[in-house]
Amino acid sequence: MNELHVVIEQPIWPAIIGLAAAILTLVLGRTNSPASTNGRRAPLRILVAAAVCLAGCVFPQTRIFQWVVLVAAAFALASFTGAVHRAAAGAAPRVTSSLRLLAWLLLLAIVAEPAWTWRETEYRRPILAVLLDRSQSMSIRDGGRDAPTRADRVNAALTDARARISRLAEFYDVRLIGVGGTTHDLNQWSVAPEYPRTALAASLQAARALRSEDGRPPAAVLLVSDGAETEDEPAAVTSAAAELARGQTRLLAVGVGPALGRVPRVRIAPLDVPPEVSTRDRIELIARARVIGVRNGNVSLEVLWGDSIAHERSVHPDSDDYESTQRFELHPPGPGLHRLTVRYVLEQDHGGDAYTRSALINVRDDAIRVLFVDRRARSEFAFAARALRGDARFDVRMWIPSRAQDAGAPEWEDYHVVVLGGVDVAQLGAGDLPR
Repeated sequence: MNELHVVIEQPIWPAIIGLAAAILTLVLGRTNSPASTNGRRAPLRILVAAAVCLAGCVFPQTRIFQWVVLVAAAFALASFTGAVHRAAAGAAPRVTSSLRLLAWLLLLAIVAEPAWTWRETEYRRPILAVLLDRSQSMSIRDGGRDAPTRADRVNAALTDARARISRLAEFYDVRLIGVGGTTHDLNQWSVAPEYPRTALAASLQAARALRSEDGRPPAAVLLVSDGAETEDEPAAVTSAAAELARGQTRLLAVGVGPALGRVPRVRIAPLDVPPEVSTRDRIELIARARVIGVRNGNVSLEVLWGDSIAHERSVHPDSDDYESTQRFELHPPGPGLHRLTVRYVLEQDHGGDAYTRSALINVRDDAIRVLFVDRRARSEFAFAARALRGDARFDVRMWIPSRAQDAGAPEWEDYHVVVLGGVDVAQLGAGDLPR
């Protein structure tokens, strides 16, 4: 890039010459002008002379100021020459006065020492880092199954702006970086969802490490993404952005996703369940939630004891702000402290996020203890025992006195129900029978 510059090497001299010319004009005006005219013009000329002097001492010597002072000095010299011509009362012809003015202007130019310079400038393009999110969340369809994916929307916008994008290469060294579980270079402006996670912090750090030919950091970083950091802590993104700011690199973020207020999510109300129950109690659970941004979609609802799913069903919202109320009847899994959890899981088309709400329930050991007593193992008793064991409210045991491992009578007081089969009561002993 070539540029032509005109530089005034001695910018203070035009101010001095302008001041001297103004003073001479003032003097000639006083000696050659009528009293009435002189009285009107003298204060104005004094103010002009004082202003030129003050400007030459106070204002910075910028290029614009230098030219203003130079033009003012030339105007003052022209006024001075005109005054001399009028004082000569026609003795000096106009040509002589014009030559005299030209001589003064040439003298002014010589003293001001203007310099014509030819400057050749090489423009080095700064780096523009472009981070394109290529995580699988870009395959989400905001607005229903028939809506385009987030990646499709980004690619359509990039296609529409391809003319402006091509012009960026004239002014910037564009570096395309894909954002996924790791960062990788790209060779075209496009988004293809293929990575399960989003490493935003690592991508910003990779962009900050780029350097131009003369060692400068990127002038700006353009981030096109739909979500948050999933590979590192959220604070790592803030820290990486702060590092960019300290390096005087601008961060420009373009969000991709649903309209404000329509981000798919579930807000679950607190669980209204008793803090303590018996193993024989039944728990009525009412799961209430607001399902937002999943109109005509499908949401999986699960009820869990600990990590085990006790109930599962689907919820089909028919609006973007759907009130869901689901009722369940639960049996405690057994004595002890248990965590009851309600979990809503969105479809992958809506992000696949899971939302949970939990409550702790203490289950007392109030099981009905049943003892089956028989002289030998029989299928009928085994079937009945299996049926009762399928209900958490029953604690079932078999006792066959003839077996060596069952030697010794049980503690009859420990059982609520004793079922006697084909057993000889004499084998039990009168003192062994429960009352």
